[in-house]
Amino acid sequence: SIKKPMLITSSYVIKKEACEMFKLIQMYMGDRQTRTDRNHVALTAVTNCWSIQGLRDEMYIQLVRQTTNNMFYRSLTLGWELMAISLAFFSPSPKFQSYLEGYIYRHLDQLNDENIIQHIKELQGLKDK
Repeated sequence: SIKKPMLITSSYVIKKEACEMFKLIQMYMGDRQTRTDRNHVALTAVTNCWSIQGLRDEMYIQLVRQTTNNMFYRSLTLGWELMAISLAFFSPSPKFQSYLEGYIYRHLDQLNDENIIQHIKELQGLKDK
């Protein structure tokens, strides 16, 4: 859980909603237990960002954080899935767009993906010993 937004803001609403957004992201990715249906969690997250424009970049930076060096394949996959769902509904701000595009393109590289999968397998092998 986070106590404050990852991006600097003076908006009380965004500060409050950013912490709630992180919980939604964790729920969607399976990193936080919930009884709520995953589709409903995604709908809530996207709807919040749709209505509070300042929350959009915050959601994307949180998704970047949660998909960076995430060694749990299912969680990682669901994080990317939520990123794709979000991008279908709204773009990041012009200031944040080039950063997010760079992050996505770095992870499109198949060799990079194979390295991640190999690393996950190695870590799982160590855990099983």
